[in-house]
Amino acid sequence: MVSTFLIARPQQSPARIFPAIAADFYTQTFDLEAGSPDQQAASFLVALACRDLSQGKLFLARNLSPQEHLTRLLIQHRLGFEAELAACWQRADFYWQQVQNQLKSLMQRDDLWAVLAADIAQNFPEADVLKDPVLLRQRLVEELFIDTHCGFYNGLSSTDKSDATQSEATQSDATQDPIKKGSAPQKTPRDRSFAHITFVEALLPNSSLATDAWLTLLASPWQRQIDRDRTEKNWRAAIKLCRHRLSLYPKSIPYQTELAEVQGADILAGLEKSESEQQALTNARHLEKGIRQFETLAQTYPHNPVMYDYLGNLHHLHAIQLLNGIQIAQGLVAVEKALVYAPYLKEALTTRDRLVEAMNQIQAYVKQMLAQLKQQPNARLNAKGQRLQAQAKKGFTQRDAYLQSAQVTTTQAALKLAQALQVWHKLSGLPPEPTDQQALAMYDSLSQILQQPPPDKASLPDEWQRVGQARSELAALPSEPICAFLEQRLWNTPAATPTITPPPPPPDAPLIVPTQTAPQPSHEPFLPWVFSRQHWGLKTQVAVAIAALLTAGGLGLYELSVRHTRARAYDAILTADRQNQPLAVMDGAATFLSRTPLSGKDAREAHVKSLYTETFVDWFLQQPELPEDNTVQHYAKRYRDLMED
Repeated sequence: MVSTFLIARPQQSPARIFPAIAADFYTQTFDLEAGSPDQQAASFLVALACRDLSQGKLFLARNLSPQEHLTRLLIQHRLGFEAELAACWQRADFYWQQVQNQLKSLMQRDDLWAVLAADIAQNFPEADVLKDPVLLRQRLVEELFIDTHCGFYNGLSSTDKSDATQSEATQSDATQDPIKKGSAPQKTPRDRSFAHITFVEALLPNSSLATDAWLTLLASPWQRQIDRDRTEKNWRAAIKLCRHRLSLYPKSIPYQTELAEVQGADILAGLEKSESEQQALTNARHLEKGIRQFETLAQTYPHNPVMYDYLGNLHHLHAIQLLNGIQIAQGLVAVEKALVYAPYLKEALTTRDRLVEAMNQIQAYVKQMLAQLKQQPNARLNAKGQRLQAQAKKGFTQRDAYLQSAQVTTTQAALKLAQALQVWHKLSGLPPEPTDQQALAMYDSLSQILQQPPPDKASLPDEWQRVGQARSELAALPSEPICAFLEQRLWNTPAATPTITPPPPPPDAPLIVPTQTAPQPSHEPFLPWVFSRQHWGLKTQVAVAIAALLTAGGLGLYELSVRHTRARAYDAILTADRQNQPLAVMDGAATFLSRTPLSGKDAREAHVKSLYTETFVDWFLQQPELPEDNTVQHYAKRYRDLMED
């Protein structure tokens, strides 16, 4: 059973060149003389992963030769491989991402691959494949990098049974232990397996595989993960993956339909039992948000009738909640929208009758209530009466305006075209991409025959000839698949059902079962992480924080130095003043005033300036009139500069 989950890259080349992927891939000894020349060259390249590079070259990648670039890439792959085997998932993710980043950079270096291919041609002259630069990097990406992640996905998926048991045990423990209730669930091997699909998907554009062939690798894991999210009611995760899947394959009707299903389930999960008018109106607002989401889906995928079915059902639920919330006028519009999107929704017909009856009753009640108020001049309507009066006043006006709007005809035309295209694609043997006119002509012709069928099966080809092939859009189409479709519908003829045999597991699916399955504590290696291109935002925040700490520390040291200098200068000023030493007073004041604290506040500063001014004036007046005296000019200039500041 587990084997049905195995995935493998479609084999487009006749023979594998790189060694087979297995748990001992980097611990085995490669015989460089065994196999074909290309296989010998591939083994030589893989052995580069076990070489040593200096930390400067490994971390900074400066001045590397082409072979050193490849060696650095393969070392990162080996380190990720080893971390994955040991279930050190966080560490492994770092190295896997390093491989992705470095490969992306090297893919733009045609000159590098040309040199590597030339080296192979020189060292292995009989090599036929790897001497081509394009084939060299394609084989490296496919047979080494993609197959590695396929192998780990298969190996981790093979622990699915034990994983489920472990998950149940973890949930049981969390139920019994109140401390564990608030903690996040521990990741399991099955959780981990899907991470490798993300890495595979990132590598596929660098492979030789066409986009349609990617589904061989991606379809089953995608579906497994979505099924699991749906089972666990993890709607947001399922929606995210469905949207991602459609970003690659937007024309897939099954993928569109599954997105509608999980989106609809998410909307319904947000509804509460409407036991009051207020709760009903809360539900109505929630449904309005869901309706807007589906209107966007219908615009994005207008040829899928499922989108219109969901819109019809959501508008119907919206009408019911509005009815329960006594918003009858809006409910009448909602139920008409439901019937425009889903004309065969019988429940909506019943709801419409209830809404019409409710509006008639409200209008009659309000008319009677207003007549009674006229007889009681001082009476006033309460809040509920005012709401009912507002509903009665709106009446059927909003409904009638909607039914007469262009929105109705536009929606009906879009729905008919979607249904016509759906019928067209049920008919085998017809062109896969019909024009809108062809699809509509087919729909109308089939509808006419189904409503007015021929008397027997033998008359069916003639009837189609008369009705369908008389139209120019359908004249060139083969009649056999169309008549078979009509016969099955009219006389319940069993359709030919092909026997579907589950595909066997891929014969060469790589399988790597990690030595550890429970996640082990791990983290990114510090120095490689620091010099890598990963988490630039986080590194910037850390750098800013460190710079802030260093700046704060430096400013703190400066402030401490200023305070200490000023304290010593102040004491010196006071001592010199008591000893009548004017020059010492002025020197101390100059030292004090030249060191300004960052806070700008010092209660001693006013006293220092006062002593400085008084001492300078007394000293200056005692000096002989010698303007050329350098000492006088020095003290005068310094006083003027410090007091101006």
